[in-house]
Amino acid sequence: MSLQKILNIFRRPAIELTPLDAYALWADNYPPEAHNSLMKIEERAMIDLLPELKNKIVLDLACGSGRYILKAKEQGASEVYGLDFSLPMLSRARDVSNQLALGNMTALPFESDSIDVVICGLSIGHVRDLMPIYREISRVLSPNGVMVCSDIHPFGKLAGWKRQFTASNGLEYSVEHHFHLYKDHHIACTSNQMVIEDVREPVIDGKHQWEGVPAILAIRARKTLN
Repeated sequence: MSLQKILNIFRRPAIELTPLDAYALWADNYPPEAHNSLMKIEERAMIDLLPELKNKIVLDLACGSGRYILKAKEQGASEVYGLDFSLPMLSRARDVSNQLALGNMTALPFESDSIDVVICGLSIGHVRDLMPIYREISRVLSPNGVMVCSDIHPFGKLAGWKRQFTASNGLEYSVEHHFHLYKDHHIACTSNQMVIEDVREPVIDGKHQWEGVPAILAIRARKTLN
């Protein structure tokens, strides 16, 4: 699907669903790869921000169908876990991993200081308040551990973008989404013993209405030692 078509979808009326209900419908045609132009923009930014994963313990948080589980394995991670709140999406992820857990981003079923790298791609906008998510991420990260997360750029709120998809029944749906400013990430990180190290804001290219505007906000943060 072209980026222009995706952005056109953003502007069409659709039935808005909670994330849980949306992914129950979306799972059928959600492959474990960047399957549209927007996701490819996001993935390039995320891969650029990832630390060395060789021999690391990695958590793909809100893993969906397992896209970043595959990336972490390709980069030599020693253990890769996937967690998602959607059972249908986890069923898709079983094609790429058997180290999966059903759970919520605000209550991770992992021991404190047990994860070297947390990857969270295009999921953090599913919740209104970043603070409890970053609190849990910081808790499970080992000292000096790294979080890399991404979401639709907050510019999208001004543009009226919505996260939409076509379900297998042919109908258009949108996913309830909360846009977070960079300052929201900064406050949530610093309040939870993490320091933002780097940021990517890749822009949309191509000749259409949104050419040159930022599509994704991707952040790398590190858990401090004290």
